[in-house]
Amino acid sequence: MNTRSAILTLYGDYVQPRGGAIATSSLLPLLAEFDLRPEAVRLALSRLSREGLLSPSRHGGKSYYHGTRDLAELLSRGAAKLFGPEPEPWSGAWHLVAYSIPESRRPLRDRLRQELAGLGFGQLTRSTWLSPYDNGAAVAEVSRRVGVLEYVHSFVARLNGWGDPRALVARCWDLETTDRKHREFLATHEPRWGEQRARRGAGRPADARAAFIERFLLLHDYRRHYYFDPELPDELLPEEWAGREARRLFLEFHGALAETANAYVDAIFQTEPAGEWAVASGQWAVGEGPDRDAGQRPALPVAIGF
Repeated sequence: MNTRSAILTLYGDYVQPRGGAIATSSLLPLLAEFDLRPEAVRLALSRLSREGLLSPSRHGGKSYYHGTRDLAELLSRGAAKLFGPEPEPWSGAWHLVAYSIPESRRPLRDRLRQELAGLGFGQLTRSTWLSPYDNGAAVAEVSRRVGVLEYVHSFVARLNGWGDPRALVARCWDLETTDRKHREFLATHEPRWGEQRARRGAGRPADARAAFIERFLLLHDYRRHYYFDPELPDELLPEEWAGREARRLFLEFHGALAETANAYVDAIFQTEPAGEWAVASGQWAVGEGPDRDAGQRPALPVAIGF
């Protein structure tokens, strides 16, 4: 398991809902459940701090790591993708993004492509992307953040009398690979969910530690698989699309383990007492915290591809 990714999974599901800060002495044993060594965790924490996602502090002889505003925004986008409502019915319109970015700014062009893919766009040509959703505001925000807004244009279009929308989707998105990832997820976790249901039915539910481990691995695995899903409307998906069943399984299983898993975390979790850097709902108060030099904030990572 990637240490950096595991830390972000822990923050998203357990630390942010508890105020956004955790003692290192709590974080290390929680991650040790997944054979992550303390030295590897400390190195990843240091790197995340340099990226502007975490900020260390000390209080009463203990060290803590606070999530910054950038981390809160990143996790909020990830949660919206993982736990948000089902896609709305398709209007029939395509939202296109086209750009002409100079070769001298190639790294920014590559970053924009990553961001567009993270927003669920499919690539129609080398410099034209499309989505069945109106993501104009998100595209403008991403383009501005990457520094290429002046080169990016957005349009709305419809297929004009011929052509199969599903054939267009198959051309612009690699649905075969995404469907295979969903099936791999189901093959791993469907038997586990069946076993958990049977234990519950027999009055022998998983203990708190086992529930935490199971729920963590479930979310960590689903996030890796679901990152590649463009969340297309049903009208544009294959009939036997495994993503529907994978999402249902994830939400049911994750929710069923929540109370017991959270009890395990609560028994270990320590956060910094209210002090110089106030944390509210996982975000620093305006003008406070480690990113208070607003002009120096780094670019956020892409979507939920931790």
